[in-house]
Amino acid sequence: MDNTNTLRMVPLLSSKNSSLSAVIVLSATLMVSSCSTVSEEQLEKDRYTGAAEAMALLIEAYRAKNIEAAVAVKGFKEEAKLMLRDLGDSFDQDPGLVIQAAEVLELTYRHEIREYGFPDFSEASCELGLLRHHQDNIFIATEDCESESGFVSYFNTYVAETEDGWKVLTRAPKK
Repeated sequence: MDNTNTLRMVPLLSSKNSSLSAVIVLSATLMVSSCSTVSEEQLEKDRYTGAAEAMALLIEAYRAKNIEAAVAVKGFKEEAKLMLRDLGDSFDQDPGLVIQAAEVLELTYRHEIREYGFPDFSEASCELGLLRHHQDNIFIATEDCESESGFVSYFNTYVAETEDGWKVLTRAPKK
């Protein structure tokens, strides 16, 4: 039964029998609270999976040397908001400024890929280690990578949960 429907039924029953309605309210509260716990756990799992998939898609795009696929998984708008927020004065609240900054970030990213090439992940096996909440819809992801030669490295990067799915930001977290 849907939690919302259960809660809507309580006032209808409470006018007839107060002890019955107390039991129903208690049952409904327990049901909602147990569902909330499961939902939070599922939300955490979904967030982890979503962030890991976005990071894997970016590595796939790098390996395929596909700039459009790489750009599609990047979060230039979220990165622009972070950058503008650091400047203060609520610059991140100006939609026009956010869009302009995001466009500049994308153009810069495309230029750097053309100029210096794609990062080389051809011999690396990477997976998402930790995912920590940073602020709002931004998380810090720690990516654990191991090369075929056994070299292990860890990278922290921002990822964002957006309306368009998870996005990877270029900017690394401040120390």
